[in-house]
Amino acid sequence: MLVACLMEGWVVPALPAIETRTALTWKHKAWPRHMPSLAMIFSIGSLASITLTTLLIPFLMERGVSAETAAIVLAAFGAAQLPGRIWLLRKTRALSQTTLTTVPIVLMVMGMLGVTLAHGPGLSLLAVSVFGLGAGLQTLAKPWLVQAIYGNSAAGQWNGEIARVQGFALALTPVAVASVSLSLSIEVVLVVMVVL
Repeated sequence: MLVACLMEGWVVPALPAIETRTALTWKHKAWPRHMPSLAMIFSIGSLASITLTTLLIPFLMERGVSAETAAIVLAAFGAAQLPGRIWLLRKTRALSQTTLTTVPIVLMVMGMLGVTLAHGPGLSLLAVSVFGLGAGLQTLAKPWLVQAIYGNSAAGQWNGEIARVQGFALALTPVAVASVSLSLSIEVVLVVMVVL
């Protein structure tokens, strides 16, 4: 806070004035071909990730796993994202667009289904790791796919559009899935996410 106050008080007034003769305008462009599909794929991936991180600990605790063990199982989600990202960094040029969208989704579905069906923390840890591997792949697949489809000059805009849709999914998901899981059950919510 102190640094922000100093910046605002001393640095910002010292910056050169910007001429305001021409106002900057931004026009929203209609989404090009494939954009709705990409936004849906990556938003559902974000939705699934947030659903899993929101509900995993209470779900495992309902099944008799201690809170500490459930937290360790959830920690596998973050750790499992790294191998997928490293692999993707090395293999991106050789992968097709279909592979970049399909493999992460299949891994995430297998992981979510595994969490739902697994009994015991060991199998849940394995399932969360599979899900995390898919989530890690999907995180890096998005910018490469958008750049491959729309080119370098438009990649920033369309990645931003997808990020905006994902942002809404990220903001609404924890409250929504927690509310629905209270009225139905956590297992039902996880099964619905597998179906999506």
